[in-house]
Amino acid sequence: MFEIPDGDVLLHAGDLTTWGHKDDMEKVVDWLCEQKHKVKIVIAGNHDLPLHQDWYAYDWKRFHRTKKQDSKAVRKLLTGRKARKAGLIYLENQQTSFRIEQGRREWTVYGSPWTPGAYFTAFQYQRDSLEAKEIVSKYTNADIL
Repeated sequence: MFEIPDGDVLLHAGDLTTWGHKDDMEKVVDWLCEQKHKVKIVIAGNHDLPLHQDWYAYDWKRFHRTKKQDSKAVRKLLTGRKARKAGLIYLENQQTSFRIEQGRREWTVYGSPWTPGAYFTAFQYQRDSLEAKEIVSKYTNADIL
């Protein structure tokens, strides 16, 4: 893929893939697992279609006309043993905490893939809607949102 600078924390927020194909997700997860950062946090985006399982089950043909992707298999790439062993943390409406070193500050991160949109792709809600207020009301206090 490409090289990125070393660091303590790698935060990838949104659009891991172009349209959520499993083989593309495998490449991205392999690349993320290879990174040397102590903490690797990943949040899906509206193009990571199969990760929004309810939406994808309904609307998959619009993007993947001939081959439906296995939503569970795509998700497992981000949450399975290999990802966990590499220190990958996938957040979907969840919070995690970490310290870079013992005795140092603890940081909390809340990750949500939801964005305002028009339901054209995954993880979207309409601005100023009751749905938007419900989604945002679930966000927890965090150092990084």
